[in-house]
Amino acid sequence: MRWLLPLLLATAAARAQSVLSVPGMFPQIHQALAAAQRGDVIEVANGIYQPFVVTAGVTIRGTGTAAPSVPLGGPVTFDIPQGEQAYVFQMNLYTGTQVQRGSVAFERCRFDGPPAGLEIAPLGECILMQCSLGTVVGPRDGARVRGRLAAMHTNFGGGASWVQLGGTAVVVDGGSVQFANCRIRGGPAVLPQHPATDALVVLAGSAWLADCTVAGGDSQVSAGGVGIRNQGNAAVHGARTSVTGGAGTVPGAATVGPYVTTADLLSLWQVLNGLARGGSSALRPIGPTGMPVFYCVGLRAEAVTHPLLAAPSWLGAGGHLLGVGVLDAAGQEALPIAVPNLTWLRDVRLFFQVYGLDGQTILQSTPPLACLVQ
Repeated sequence: MRWLLPLLLATAAARAQSVLSVPGMFPQIHQALAAAQRGDVIEVANGIYQPFVVTAGVTIRGTGTAAPSVPLGGPVTFDIPQGEQAYVFQMNLYTGTQVQRGSVAFERCRFDGPPAGLEIAPLGECILMQCSLGTVVGPRDGARVRGRLAAMHTNFGGGASWVQLGGTAVVVDGGSVQFANCRIRGGPAVLPQHPATDALVVLAGSAWLADCTVAGGDSQVSAGGVGIRNQGNAAVHGARTSVTGGAGTVPGAATVGPYVTTADLLSLWQVLNGLARGGSSALRPIGPTGMPVFYCVGLRAEAVTHPLLAAPSWLGAGGHLLGVGVLDAAGQEALPIAVPNLTWLRDVRLFFQVYGLDGQTILQSTPPLACLVQ
């Protein structure tokens, strides 16, 4: 079935799209968005830009070696219609980002801003790949999740406690998070007025962590933060994940509330530096020894749940089987992937997800891996 990926790429590239440049054709991103339609690509050169609102399934791609920045003003907002998906590649969004509705994928982006670097509303879905969320100081959280969030190889950090309480790295409030190979760190305390903050707080909802590092914030002057504080009824599930409390005058606890360790969760190593035309890489899942795995790919991702799924499937009915395998004695496997060296393949979106069948006949899944072909 190796022929499927080139066929999928050709199908995606055949769709008509316009490329709009900023500041070449339009001075600001929001002006390019006003002229863009679903499927269009907005190329953004290095510079400083005003906040914008995205209401269609477009691609916004930073160009060059330095990412463009949005540092001031109101939040960057996404309100994407059903059936569409927006994609953002290599942007610094320092004014707060809100996904109010629909599906958005972010690759190689940085987030900051009040009250959180990234806020996901109940109707919002986000995929993060090689991103960074957090702030230096203040009550800002890294991410607040009331919808759905999947992240791979992403760093989450809370703001430091200074003259006011700092922020939490990730707050789940009725939504779900699925992380693989992520680093989640609570904010440190600088002055004794406030303790350091927690790393992951689940008020309500679900969380799955595979091959992650979770640590409460450290303090030399007050109490340390908690690694995982679960105030909900459903247990947080972790596999091959390090969870520690922060150092402090009173050390923080590693976990508070229901937390279950399991070997069954799957994770996936990143496709290093994304997918380049003419380049090759491999999908490398990690999980329990001997688990059968199924490699899938799709042109868009949308989370669906099912009783036979341990965590959401993000490819749904739009996923295609690339291959099958079995995890070896080290709990790993690899499926080579290659992209033809064709100019017209640039900006094709690909989403990979690997599924594995555990001993209870439940399908485990990695978070989706998002790649924009360069």
